[in-house]
Amino acid sequence: MDLAEEEERPLCSRFGWGHIARLCRRKKRRVDPEGANVRNRRDSHHRVNRPPSAQYSAFGELLRTCTPSGLQCALFCGGSRCKYELPSKRSSAIQGLYSDWVTVDILAMARPSTTSIAARNIIQQLHSWGVRTVINLQMPGEHASCGPPLTNSGFTYDPVIFMANDIYYYNFGWPDYGEASLCGLLDMAKVLSFALQEGRVAIHCHAGNYFIK
Repeated sequence: MDLAEEEERPLCSRFGWGHIARLCRRKKRRVDPEGANVRNRRDSHHRVNRPPSAQYSAFGELLRTCTPSGLQCALFCGGSRCKYELPSKRSSAIQGLYSDWVTVDILAMARPSTTSIAARNIIQQLHSWGVRTVINLQMPGEHASCGPPLTNSGFTYDPVIFMANDIYYYNFGWPDYGEASLCGLLDMAKVLSFALQEGRVAIHCHAGNYFIK
């Protein structure tokens, strides 16, 4: 079959109904919430093309790496008054959390908590943005002195709350100020590739947002 004959074939014949249906579902999920601020979305997406700058000096990075995890919260985060647990009134993709769109389909955000999930309707906000997957990069027990207390899961929330609300959930523990293994990175890439076929993806660690100064 030459190119001209191929182009004359119906779209459904060339790609298949299943593929077309998936494309339609993905397009539908990517509709932004009604009333969302267009300017804020544009500004957020514009930052995708701006390389991130270093957050700490070389000495500051070394100091954080050498500090015991139990003291990191008190010395660098603010403990119970951690700025990442108390977001300002700045514009965020998810209200109540430090969050920004890293790409059109990938959201970087700070860790949620049981309280913020309920008080700020985090689940509903994620659904409204078409987020179908949450990926947690924290280690269980990490930043225990920051913000609200940890739950029995080792995080500030119970992961079941996402799965019970039709949101896929994955945890890839990445030590704070540490490095992930090559195998771990490959596993993350595979899961992320699959997740993006289902809808948008939210990824969180502790602070979650490298654009925050």
